Amino acid sequence: MKFAVLNKKALNIRDPDSKEPIGSIDLPKALVKVVRVAERVSVARTYRMSTRNIGGTLAIAALGRMLEPPKWVEVPETLKLDEGYQAEIDEKESFFNIGAPITEIQGDEYEMVEDE
Repeated sequence: MKFAVLNKKALNIRDPDSKEPIGSIDLPKALVKVVRVAERVSVARTYRMSTRNIGGTLAIAALGRMLEPPKWVEVPETLKLDEGYQAEIDEKESFFNIGAPITEIQGDEYEMVEDE
């Protein structure tokens, strides 16, 4: 089973003309898959992967690796943010435990849309 661990604060949507609230959207912190089930506890882990270049680059800032060939690896998605990325959630909210709001994933509601 797959679940979305949700941010406690939903994204509130307002009508652009009247500014009245018209609804809210739950924002996921992470998508997880249950990998072990016991009588009173389940263990889940992230399952989405992304491709990253850990090899050569043409960036001048990385002179030592500039001429090396690219080395692409699959890495699991985590809550850790890349350097230079502005955090959308406070560090205190960057983990979850008992009582975190969750919802079972139905269909592809939380799947990433990739450019073709």
